[in-house]
Amino acid sequence: MIPKRVPLAKSRLVIVALVVGSCCVLVGPSTAGATPFHEYALVYNGASSNIIAIQQTRYDSIPTGIPSGTNCTTPFAPTSNPVYQSEWVDQSAAPSWVEFGTGHQCSGYEYWFAGDGNNGSWNLQWYQAITGSGQHTFYMFRNTTGGVNTWHWEVDSTVENSWVSSWSGFEEEAGLESYVSGAVNSYQITALNYYTTGNTSWRAFSSDSTYQDSSMCVDLLSQTSANVGENVSNPSNCT
Repeated sequence: MIPKRVPLAKSRLVIVALVVGSCCVLVGPSTAGATPFHEYALVYNGASSNIIAIQQTRYDSIPTGIPSGTNCTTPFAPTSNPVYQSEWVDQSAAPSWVEFGTGHQCSGYEYWFAGDGNNGSWNLQWYQAITGSGQHTFYMFRNTTGGVNTWHWEVDSTVENSWVSSWSGFEEEAGLESYVSGAVNSYQITALNYYTTGNTSWRAFSSDSTYQDSSMCVDLLSQTSANVGENVSNPSNCT
């Protein structure tokens, strides 16, 4: 079993161009969620190689207890008090990763997002404001066409955006990331699977492991499902 590296690997230095139509708004540099609190609740698979896809089905679970903050409609703004439901594929060298998830901030602003962390620097590739707390399947994958490797981010069978990169990963994770000590949230992940080059089918998280900080919880239900949460009333089953 490999040691969990996520809390060190994924502090986000926000130097991003937010794509709004054909125009861009530069945000940063700053550190997203610059308060000292930064905790995770994760289910992850042990060391593998050539990971090129991950998927999960879950609700966009809106937390309670998020303070109002400022810059509320700017994704990853450091003063927006963010909480993220995410999935990650980690690279084998340096703190680099590909990410896809749902952001909640300022007690009422929600959005889907996708991006990459390159040697610790966070690059937001795409976002879309959303409303409600519906259930969706989040599918992040890399394919190769004409010798070009491209990562795609897909919600419910609709490709939302893509990014040209040859990266593949050695570890994959799904779960909750919070910058708000008083946030309350719990939800269930199902249909959790990953894919590697050379495979002909999806693979369950056969060597499932969990990571949880002091305010967080994880209850592993099976190789493809788990409850995750923060400040829950029943920590034993994370609900």
